[in-house]
Amino acid sequence: MTYEPTLMDDLLIVPELSCPPSYWVALVRTTVVTPVYSLVPDELVRGQALEARVASAGGERDRSVLRLQELLDTAGEDAHVALLHFELWRLCQGRAHAEAALVLYRHLYERAPRHLYRSRIEELAG
Repeated sequence: MTYEPTLMDDLLIVPELSCPPSYWVALVRTTVVTPVYSLVPDELVRGQALEARVASAGGERDRSVLRLQELLDTAGEDAHVALLHFELWRLCQGRAHAEAALVLYRHLYERAPRHLYRSRIEELAG
């Protein structure tokens, strides 16, 4: 027997053979769905920073700088703030952004010694 995916309550459901259809209806109606953007904030911030870099390389530097500054105004986590200052430094070569990113990356590296943090510290300090 072949089961076709069905759309129920804004979710795509592909039932398994071992579960009756009533199970899926109950699951969909009782499950709270969290929007994707709240599940992966790190990936979104990195993606938006990358999008700004690509736009800048395509000749839209001013728009990219404005977008990164908007993101910086709403960023909450130290890693996000550090990344945005780092990207602004790359685009503008502003010393204030380099210093802010360097302080944050040093702090982050003390808490979690990741290769990315160390390489950013070396690039900013060099």
